[in-house]
Amino acid sequence: MYKKIGYILLSICLLCTPLWMHATPAQQEGQNRQLEAYLVTCSPGTEAYEVYGHTALRIREMREGGADFVVNYGVFSFKEDNFLLRWLLGETDYSAEILPYGVFRQVYERGGRSIVEQQLQLTQPEVQRLATIVTVDVQAAHYEGWTYRYNFFYDNCTTRVIDAVEQALGDSVHVVWPEAQQQTLRQMLHQFAQPTSPWMSEGQDMLIGIEVDKPATMRQQLFSPIWASHYAAQAAIVRADGSRTPLVSGTAAALPDADVSNPLELPFSIAGLVLIAGAIFRRFRGGWWQMHVAVHTLQGLAGMVIAFLFVFSTHPAVDSNWLIVAFNPLWFVAAWYVWRHHGKTQGYAGWCYKGSIVMTIALLVAGKICGQCYPLSAVLLNIYLMFSLPLHDKTK
Repeated sequence: MYKKIGYILLSICLLCTPLWMHATPAQQEGQNRQLEAYLVTCSPGTEAYEVYGHTALRIREMREGGADFVVNYGVFSFKEDNFLLRWLLGETDYSAEILPYGVFRQVYERGGRSIVEQQLQLTQPEVQRLATIVTVDVQAAHYEGWTYRYNFFYDNCTTRVIDAVEQALGDSVHVVWPEAQQQTLRQMLHQFAQPTSPWMSEGQDMLIGIEVDKPATMRQQLFSPIWASHYAAQAAIVRADGSRTPLVSGTAAALPDADVSNPLELPFSIAGLVLIAGAIFRRFRGGWWQMHVAVHTLQGLAGMVIAFLFVFSTHPAVDSNWLIVAFNPLWFVAAWYVWRHHGKTQGYAGWCYKGSIVMTIALLVAGKICGQCYPLSAVLLNIYLMFSLPLHDKTK
């Protein structure tokens, strides 16, 4: 209910945007107005697109009754033409909007999400430039349909705000970020997704590859709103004369638990034991060929998505996924082969079928050696294939 009310308020504000947008500080005459800027970090929500939190920028005029608004670079619409296909292809376009601060805060609080604000320690000329930069983007989005090609890791609502702040500082001033935490992008995803949506986390692990298992640089880690707030609290502005000023003041957003256990471990372990027991029974006692058909069919179904993303999508990391060997549409052929030949001598145990399983196991092991972190489902599949490898034909 609260979310519906929030969306209604947002819609009303968007409809009314032309009435008050011209009154934003960056568009008023007299650029000597005193402004403040805040890095706004919203805690994670329960929807898939809310799990990792959100970043926005607040600009406030320092006088009673002055303008007070939030710039949000995380605007998208499910109603866009071919939204699902564009999302799969990595061609989702995001935009920017401007909202009264009170409405923005009310919407998130009604959704049960907390907001942390950190004031940016900028000079008045720098704040003025920042306000101009972001309102120009909003105007372009509102009047000209401006968008940017959203990229979850490298160009999102958080990186856009950070880029705008650094641009406002100019060429002679720069931000010195602290030393980055030793972690990978996949580990950062787990911190947020596993406690809230373990199935989504498992699905992400199936789709993204080895690129997210390398140590993440500071710039890469700034994709995360919560971690960006944490690092901003330790960062400093270094000016041309060598003086250092903290980038922000105020408390950073609370970091997630780094040691997150996967809630799916127990049910997946039980399912794995059942599969392995079935594979052993089939190997030494015969029968249970139906399990092979079911497993290979599931491999093919999952492989349709993985292969599509691997070949066609521009999403980061999906084209470096070693799981493509274990999950691809060719496994439908293996399912048909087992179904068709399970009762024929030397059929089910044919060299082509055995060779495909051996190659799959070898490539999965190679991917693991190269550093890709596999989800539980892929690990269990690999073990199942090893135990079920038909060395001789005892099927009935």
